[in-house]
Amino acid sequence: MFSKPTYRKLDLDSTGRSHLIAGVAEGRLAMNRVAEQARALDTVCTVVYDSDPDADLTERLIAFFSTASMGLRVYFSGPESFLWAAMRAAAPFGFGKDEIQLELAGRGRDVYCVHCKQITSGVEAATCTCSHCGTLLRVREHFSRRLGCYMGVWDQN
Repeated sequence: MFSKPTYRKLDLDSTGRSHLIAGVAEGRLAMNRVAEQARALDTVCTVVYDSDPDADLTERLIAFFSTASMGLRVYFSGPESFLWAAMRAAAPFGFGKDEIQLELAGRGRDVYCVHCKQITSGVEAATCTCSHCGTLLRVREHFSRRLGCYMGVWDQN
């Protein structure tokens, strides 16, 4: 499906003048790989990490972006909830598609209940119960980049 995001392995972009590597929890492995590549090229690199998969790094990322200069390359690694929160933090700073890389590390999806407008986290099945209104939801393969989650609709079965 067109809306479903695709991810790839993080790989240092040698055209960048500086690099920000950010992630949470299991994203550590991909972050270490890129940091090693940066060390090998002796390039400027900043790392922002938290071992908690539910950590909110938004304020730290915004503070970094607000002082960053042209030529920055950004690498995010972690579960989808982190990746898309980080993308929303980066959006106002005008990064192009080629300046940010995403690597999925971790399991579980965030699912948006179209009935109560709330998000249920950590869903690993094709159906789930909304953690807010209790509606049985079928998880659609439609991904909202704005919300950073998959759509969940009432499962009539």
